[in-house]
Amino acid sequence: MNAAGATPIEAAIEIINTGLAIAPLGEGKRALIYIAPIDAVSPLTVPEARRLWFASSLAELLSQCGYKVHCHSLFCEDTEALNRLAVSVWLRYLELCGEQLPYLEGCYQGDYIFDFAATVHRTYGDRWRVAAGEVLATLSSTQTSIPDFYQQMRVWLGEPALATITEIGRQSISRDIVNDLREINITFDQWPSATSLSNPAKTVDCLQRLDARGLVHIAGGSCYLHLPGAPKAVLQNSSGPTALLVQLCDYLTLLERDSRDDDLNIVIYDNDFKQSLSLFQSCSQSLGYPLVSWVEKVISPTRLFELGEVVLTSPLDEDFASFREVRHSVGWKSLRGLFASIHSSGVLNVDLNGVTTAKTSGEKPDCSELMQNTASDAGDKLDANAFHAAMQGLNSSQRHRAERFLELISEYPAMVEQARQRLEPAGLILYYRKLCETVLSYYNNHQFKVSNHHQGETIPVESIQGATVIITTMAIAIRRLSAAIDKLSDSQLHLN
Repeated sequence: MNAAGATPIEAAIEIINTGLAIAPLGEGKRALIYIAPIDAVSPLTVPEARRLWFASSLAELLSQCGYKVHCHSLFCEDTEALNRLAVSVWLRYLELCGEQLPYLEGCYQGDYIFDFAATVHRTYGDRWRVAAGEVLATLSSTQTSIPDFYQQMRVWLGEPALATITEIGRQSISRDIVNDLREINITFDQWPSATSLSNPAKTVDCLQRLDARGLVHIAGGSCYLHLPGAPKAVLQNSSGPTALLVQLCDYLTLLERDSRDDDLNIVIYDNDFKQSLSLFQSCSQSLGYPLVSWVEKVISPTRLFELGEVVLTSPLDEDFASFREVRHSVGWKSLRGLFASIHSSGVLNVDLNGVTTAKTSGEKPDCSELMQNTASDAGDKLDANAFHAAMQGLNSSQRHRAERFLELISEYPAMVEQARQRLEPAGLILYYRKLCETVLSYYNNHQFKVSNHHQGETIPVESIQGATVIITTMAIAIRRLSAAIDKLSDSQLHLN
């Protein structure tokens, strides 16, 4: 990008004046970003939101680098989870009917269950009320499980009522998830539910391929995935294929579409899915796809582009709390700032008292006031000669700070390439943070010197004018870089 023999000033200003262009290094290549399914029977969690935000940023980065990006994920609403939801809602519904009952172990217990139960009660009154004594008799039976209790609910209420309760819970959660994601400008209207993807032909084909490699075990009417050294995982039972099997069939279908070795196949999970992901990858490998074993850190760029392999991330460790609860407690701006700046392997700690902290993270310097208080950027080209002349009027400390800023500007192409290779958009945010720190260091030093002018210190007019030229140029550069990095990383830095 830089002309041969260009000075650091000329090189940096050339980068800014050329519009911070990115070479289309991924042109003609595909990037498939497969995001771990979203649980459609419980509220959106912080790990899910972080995962989607990370995927969105990564998709933007790769798109700007020329890749044809396809993001894909599912709503996971397996039968067992839906049955658990129905039992949970109905037990809370009975409480609203005036029945006093203990809660069955394993039921969902969040406040949102009360909200769904209230919807059922407002709509149907006491129509599906069963006396507490009769329910307690069932609950006191030896080893009463949620599946057993669900079957008893069918006897008490009938299939239509049971389906209605389930649907009220399912639709209510889906609306909440969609609304939460709209709040953070993420939509996935094209992402189907796992149940809608259940294709008998694909399921049979996938099971046959696994069975041919000795990875299927059938017992008690259920089909299990049998991998050496791993616990058995259900692939199919009397209720139909499980989410694991549906997701495996879905991913393999996507992978088979014109997949080449130089394409990127990226799978984004968090730590809650370690076991499932390990099983998922083992299945894929056994069916002949070039996937690497599970790793916590992003693999080296060389191997990444040689193999076009799966990249795995662990964006967040946390105790359960709904995304909505955290967003309201902490504030979306603060949470979004952490989402944007924490590496995928970093651990994000969320304090619901309103304080957010993150390992290896600090507060982002705020350049917004500086940018607003300088001349507006009308798109004019910056002048390297004027900047060079202004540098001559600075003292050594100011000159050093201005030179450091130019050095960082010249690193922009390398930082973008590094973020692309490592699949880490957060690196661009941290780079922007360094730029702000450098500008503010210069700006604060200059302001201090000017304030001393009124205390008897004589400062040449050229020095003040030169410093003004430089800080104005810095502000324009920061403004343009902020917009470019926003576009690359979907970070919305200007709002933080």
